[in-house]
Amino acid sequence: MCIACMLLAVGSCAGAEQDPAQECMFTVLSPELDGVYDGQAPEFEVMISSGCGCPDDGQHEIEIRVSRENNKRHLNATTYMPCHMLKTDGGVVSLVDLRDGFWEGTVAVKTLDLYHDIRFSFATLFNPRIEVLLPLPGYVFGRNTNPVIVVHVCDVTNPAEPLLGVKVRVTVNGQVVGETKNPGRDKYIQLRSEDGQYFPDGNYQVELQTLDLLGRPRGEPAHLVVDIDRRVDTGVQPRADEDLWCPVDDSVESCPQCSAHGRCDGGSVCECEPDWIGNLCEHNILFHTHYLPSAGPVSASMKCQRQRSWDAHVVALAAEVDRLQNPVDCSSDVVSFLTDKKRHPLALGHGLRWEALMLGESLRNASTYLPGATWALFDYDECRSLGLWCHFQHPSSCRATQARPDSDNPSQVEVVHVTRLWELAEGFNGMGLFQWSSSLLGLVARPRGALQAKLQRLKSIVGFQHPIIGLHVRYGDGCLPNQMHRPSCEPIESYITEVRRMADIYNVSSVYVASDSSDVIDKLHEMSDMQVVHMPLDRTIFDSQWWIDHRAAYGLVDRKQVAESALLDMLMLADCDYFIGTFSSHFSMSAFELSAYAKGHVPPYVSVLMLTPSLLHPPPCTSAAYLVGCGRFRLTAHGNQPVLLPI
Repeated sequence: MCIACMLLAVGSCAGAEQDPAQECMFTVLSPELDGVYDGQAPEFEVMISSGCGCPDDGQHEIEIRVSRENNKRHLNATTYMPCHMLKTDGGVVSLVDLRDGFWEGTVAVKTLDLYHDIRFSFATLFNPRIEVLLPLPGYVFGRNTNPVIVVHVCDVTNPAEPLLGVKVRVTVNGQVVGETKNPGRDKYIQLRSEDGQYFPDGNYQVELQTLDLLGRPRGEPAHLVVDIDRRVDTGVQPRADEDLWCPVDDSVESCPQCSAHGRCDGGSVCECEPDWIGNLCEHNILFHTHYLPSAGPVSASMKCQRQRSWDAHVVALAAEVDRLQNPVDCSSDVVSFLTDKKRHPLALGHGLRWEALMLGESLRNASTYLPGATWALFDYDECRSLGLWCHFQHPSSCRATQARPDSDNPSQVEVVHVTRLWELAEGFNGMGLFQWSSSLLGLVARPRGALQAKLQRLKSIVGFQHPIIGLHVRYGDGCLPNQMHRPSCEPIESYITEVRRMADIYNVSSVYVASDSSDVIDKLHEMSDMQVVHMPLDRTIFDSQWWIDHRAAYGLVDRKQVAESALLDMLMLADCDYFIGTFSSHFSMSAFELSAYAKGHVPPYVSVLMLTPSLLHPPPCTSAAYLVGCGRFRLTAHGNQPVLLPI
């Protein structure tokens, strides 16, 4: 190459072997200034004239410093080359880490203090991929949000390496509207028209294509839809019947042969009538004592589809309860109150389900339920003025002092008599009795922080781990002779048989036992193949010929011990994966209903006795009628005061 055609740097001469007739000049033969290199990286070739001196060791220090795209990447190299070679043949340096982009910097002969500027572009046959971060499918740019596309562009062969110097061409509805340079990570592409205004409302088909430095398309284009509607909220518009965390695959067309109580409404599961459950809707929760579905695997989509209608009912019920129980203004002139001041509950299970029943009545009458604080079981120092609500969150932001019982207050609704028959409020008939009662109970029994902490501590102490069977066996005062209103108690062997059967079906080896009988605990510990866990409790306090609830009311036993052990046992049972109990017991039924409410579905269960407590489904007026009552009640007027009366 002719020395006259080269870019030269002139400097002072140093060292020996210098031609005094020549000036010391330095040139960069490659890369060419503003050159473009396609597919093959340039080499850095340098040369000095014979007028340059040589160092004593005969080696010149060559330094290369280049940066890509405004200092977004730096490459530095230093090497030593023989002086005579630089004068005769020149020296070549290769940079092994060049990437696509526009590069600029300097090449220097440090020993001669000579510098030369360089600029060049380098394009490789990279394989880019465009990942669209925004908008997602179904996303709408709504009010207060400007339309913008956010992308991440990377090289498939080296995803961690940022792509600089490349461009993304934006095409909207078939027309190229612009290019953006250096997309890299989280590149924001504003959707503006030529006058700088953001796109108006509408639906836009957008194509994004990566271009290299030479404007050539690289990789596959990305296609997306941009939906702009400033009348709605910004974000992905969810389906009205689906939660984002619980997707349902409605594309599955196969559906089992549902029973007469179910139908296939898209997807792959049977949609059951109220109070019917099971894969084929063949099981009635109000009448069947056993529900032991197969233990086969169930997909997340199928679980979600089964729970879709259940969840929708619970969410709607919870929203209506919150609206009625937490009014903006609690004054009696604005709110109709439902109170039950004449009732003094004793037993925990029955009392809890009564509170749920009353909450349901407040829904039926569009009133705010204000439960009384009187509850003999919780009449101890910590809870004396709070009753049950010492351990559970109070169901209303209003308080009883705001509901005046005087006769001239027309907004006061006082329960004179309730016969304990569940009736669904208007608009909730699709729930069925079981979901209605279990949901109301779940909304009543919301543990406060202290009770929740005690529950977690108990689990840690006894070694509570999933999967686990929950077993409730009440003997003690529940099996006293001559109790005409109670069914006879089943022998413990009946319970053990059901535990073994459930353990075999679901491959479970742990059972939590809630019982008032130490004999029951001892008998269950004889099951060598099962881990039996239970509350460490002195159960001799339950040995009596008189009901424990009444003994607690009269202070014959430690009320706190009785109350808190019962609460914790109930909540432990509710957290178990499977349930065995006696549905003639309100305690068993309460634990089971809380379990269904928390899980969002009916878990496998066994009721050792056939009779179900009437707060769920009323039997005829027989010896068991104490559980339910034998009639209904209605809202009527007594003077200016609405009153609930039996019919």
